[in-house]
Amino acid sequence: MSRRLTIAVPESLYERLQNVKQEINISGVCQEALEMAVTLKELTIDSGERETLIERLRLERKAVLIQIKEKGFKFGQKSAHNLSYQDFQRLEQRKDITASLDAADFENMWEFLNAHKPQAEMGLDEEGLCGLLVISEHNKSAFVKGWIEGVLSVWNDIKNQVNTTDL
Repeated sequence: MSRRLTIAVPESLYERLQNVKQEINISGVCQEALEMAVTLKELTIDSGERETLIERLRLERKAVLIQIKEKGFKFGQKSAHNLSYQDFQRLEQRKDITASLDAADFENMWEFLNAHKPQAEMGLDEEGLCGLLVISEHNKSAFVKGWIEGVLSVWNDIKNQVNTTDL
């Protein structure tokens, strides 16, 4: 069922319309314009719900990044047992720049670990790792930061004992 609605238009538009009104479905054009305007207004009204959704998803994203960093930390602790003294020293020097880690660092870390082969011992190969991580720059960075922190937690526990010299 349709309902009648009267609209007012400026005189100049009305005069221009007289020349082409046989070629335009005035009612259809007005309905379409009103539909678009109402839809846009409804979306604006729903922006509160949108903000709630955005905030919830941000919190979920943060929780996922924390979990990924924790996995990296545990992986770092386990893989630390396969690292050399020089590896620990290099990572200790790098700890201050972990804020700028990216996907390339993730790839470098993985190549580095492949040279030390701890993944098989730990039941975590590259395919298994990719299953844990939805591939994104933020996830890879969180994992690498966690891994470095895990390795350095082991190093900090043993560093003084290692550096005690008997020479």
